[in-house]
Amino acid sequence: MWLARLIFLAVICIAASARAQAPLAPLYDTPVYFAPAKKYFELINIRWTQMNWAHANQDAQKRVFKGTHGRLAIADSLEVHEFLLKTFHIEYPALIGLRYWCDRHKLEWSDGTLLEPGSFQAWDSAWMQEVSQCSGAAMPGEREQYMAIAYSQIQNPPSQPFRWYAKGWYKAFWSYFVEYPTGGP
Repeated sequence: MWLARLIFLAVICIAASARAQAPLAPLYDTPVYFAPAKKYFELINIRWTQMNWAHANQDAQKRVFKGTHGRLAIADSLEVHEFLLKTFHIEYPALIGLRYWCDRHKLEWSDGTLLEPGSFQAWDSAWMQEVSQCSGAAMPGEREQYMAIAYSQIQNPPSQPFRWYAKGWYKAFWSYFVEYPTGGP
């Protein structure tokens, strides 16, 4: 009898351990409030189509939550970065509201502010995924060529599974982060 109980307990422990190690499913299309930033964030799953940065930016601006228009998310602090990764459990590359302007060598957030040297950054060690991206044509309607910034799992240590990387403006993605700067809950 005691052997049967011991085996039963071992099976329960193994099952619980397997559940604890299984990755959590992504949280899509659900705004979640982050009090320190006074914003809601949402991971948008585009599902049946893909979008490049410009189209995702337009789509984000059309979204409204609690009377506030959205924009591609600004992950400008370690706290926001960790909140996005821990809350939404992304599994595929996801666009954020940052792009690199090739001619000016500047990084600009979706609200028009520039990423300043010394500010928070979460770059992957191989951050520029397509070396030739800043030597081609600009996106139609843009005066200058840019590279879109997204979270990805490219060449990362397990302790930091998602980091930023850059792709050409034409690169399409299945998901993106949007923020709603409501100022409160």
